[in-house]
Amino acid sequence: MASSSCSSSTTPKLKYKVFLSFRGEDTRENFTSHLYAALCQQNIATFIDNELIRGYPIAHSLSNTIEQSKISVVIFSEKYASSRWCLKELEDILACNGPIVIPVFYHVAPSDVRNQTGSFGRAFSKLEERFKDDSEMLQRWRTALRDAANLSGFHSKNYRQLQESELIKDILKKLNDKCSEIDKNLVGLDLKIEKIENLLRTGVCTLGIWGIGGIGKTTLVDAVFRKISKQKGLGRVLIVFDDVRNLEQMDYLMEDFDYSDSKSQIIITTRDEQVLKECGVDPIHIIKMEELSNSEACQLLNRYAFGENSPTKDYSELSSKIVPYAEGVPLTLKVLGASLLKRTKQDWERVLKNLKKNPPKDIHSVLKVSYDELDYNHREVFLDIACFLRGFERNLIEEVLDACGFASRICINDLIEKSLITTSSNIITMHDLLQEMGSKIIRQESANNPNECSKLWDHKEIYPAFKNNTSMMTSPILPADRASSTNQPGTCISLDVSKAREIHLQPKAFNKMHNLRFLEAYGFTCGNKVYGFEDFKSDFSELRYLCWYNYPAESLPRNFNPENLVALYMTYSKLKRLWTVIKYLSLENCLKLESLPESVGDSENLRIVILSNCSNIKTVTCIPCGVEALFLDGTAIEYLGGNNFESLPRSIKDVSKLYKLDLRNCQRLKSLPQLPDKSLRIEAKGCTSPEAVSGLPTQCLSMGRRKEEISFINCSI
Repeated sequence: MASSSCSSSTTPKLKYKVFLSFRGEDTRENFTSHLYAALCQQNIATFIDNELIRGYPIAHSLSNTIEQSKISVVIFSEKYASSRWCLKELEDILACNGPIVIPVFYHVAPSDVRNQTGSFGRAFSKLEERFKDDSEMLQRWRTALRDAANLSGFHSKNYRQLQESELIKDILKKLNDKCSEIDKNLVGLDLKIEKIENLLRTGVCTLGIWGIGGIGKTTLVDAVFRKISKQKGLGRVLIVFDDVRNLEQMDYLMEDFDYSDSKSQIIITTRDEQVLKECGVDPIHIIKMEELSNSEACQLLNRYAFGENSPTKDYSELSSKIVPYAEGVPLTLKVLGASLLKRTKQDWERVLKNLKKNPPKDIHSVLKVSYDELDYNHREVFLDIACFLRGFERNLIEEVLDACGFASRICINDLIEKSLITTSSNIITMHDLLQEMGSKIIRQESANNPNECSKLWDHKEIYPAFKNNTSMMTSPILPADRASSTNQPGTCISLDVSKAREIHLQPKAFNKMHNLRFLEAYGFTCGNKVYGFEDFKSDFSELRYLCWYNYPAESLPRNFNPENLVALYMTYSKLKRLWTVIKYLSLENCLKLESLPESVGDSENLRIVILSNCSNIKTVTCIPCGVEALFLDGTAIEYLGGNNFESLPRSIKDVSKLYKLDLRNCQRLKSLPQLPDKSLRIEAKGCTSPEAVSGLPTQCLSMGRRKEEISFINCSI
């Protein structure tokens, strides 16, 4: 159940940040009470059901409270499903359009909640017996349990027995992130949200939103999309095209979409009003994003600088003096405010003094104020993300940067807090303006000598650097306090091959490039454009990340030393052999690759292996226990089990972290060996051997009820 509020007010209109749903006899005196205390300590207004509003029916009061809360935390425990009250509460939580729901699986498995199995299922069976005459209600509760268990949450099993505090800490972090997402951005947007809703409600097919970068176009359309998507029974589809630059983009995106025969509605955002007119948007359905008013700007900056707290008079005066420099642009206000969070009055005064001394010429200059407040490590991490790692998975970014000597998790969390980067579905990204600012900073640092730039991504700059063998000729000059540090600035190169001219590399071209840690060649092109890499004399021992799409040679350089390499991506390459293994190994569509190195079995750090469509791979000798994802679709492996060399070894059953096995289009697949004793997703679409399914181990045939967990489409059985 749920139970007392951190706030002293008990009026029906009170808005709570968090609503706790739990089974009292299971967790009230332990985990729930500890979580509630931690929430109160952080001043997060939280409801638990000690203080139901007197004079209201219990069900009515709780339903209102759930609707008024912004986030619901559901603590599933062993006897949760034995309570009719808990299940009705859960049903109300999921039926409410507003709250975000975060499940916590406390000593129960998500699969047991989803499928009503194990001890959790036995508790639900007792309830089924009590209400066996109301099959409709029971089905609603089963659906609610399944839907809640499918949500992203926390599982106590992932924390050691004595680390309950760490679990609570992670829950608090997620709650704080969610509260920030809900509250902070939507300043000055209410009327525009209402206007767009009204236009859509009246049947407008296409509408456009335009304005300068950072003005809030994406924030607005995201708020509309979230609100509309929660409404039921609409009978239509809402499609958003964000940041459209020209008509050609729209034509390409729409060429396979029969818009004239659909009930879909489209929203287009762009920086250029002319683009909307070219896309055929009626001028009366075009909305221009205006700068925030002075009062709205103060409100937004203060939200990021002070959170839920109101600034004191001294800080309020400083805030009102800083706000005009942002010129009403929401992105700038967010970044400025976040950079001043928890800072002293002296820090505020110093920032204001710098703004007065060097009035910013453009948005980039204002944003750079926040960058200038960062220390050396945070600056380097920000620049690496801005120039090279934007759009990568957070786990990979952290692995690469940690290998460079940075405490990347701390740096990334701080950059998120300062609104310089964002994360969504574990992908790290940032606003275009912030990326442009990062690129501008790098160019300014090497303005006097472009050939000594430590980060290169423009093909026009990369070509002369390689041709003349002049790039990075001297070691980067470090601040005095960083001269002896291991995490020194590294050389990073990212080349869009599709835009580049032919480059013939000399064997010693990389010898003068100090601390080369990131090398990427991407973009599809007809034929090869980069020649001679395989003949390099450099050992690349400092390299952490190597990505080369359509790599043209059959081998890497002879002296290649991958001792610090974290990730190797060689999709569509012509590699025949590989003699090293790292943490992330992607060799998708390497049609000539015949085998993996024997050392693969000893690679304790290996996490991801992608061999999709490597049609000459016939054997994988051993799979280390740390592998989490294994993709073998389109390989020539005949057997998965058995003792011959053209098979996966029986040791695959010991790959305890494996969660996905991709075997699509393995047309000669006849059987599977024993697989890890855990929930495992198997993709085997297009396995045409008549023995493919009969060879499945028994634990795969009883993994659960979700149809998507095991797929044998187009299998001739």
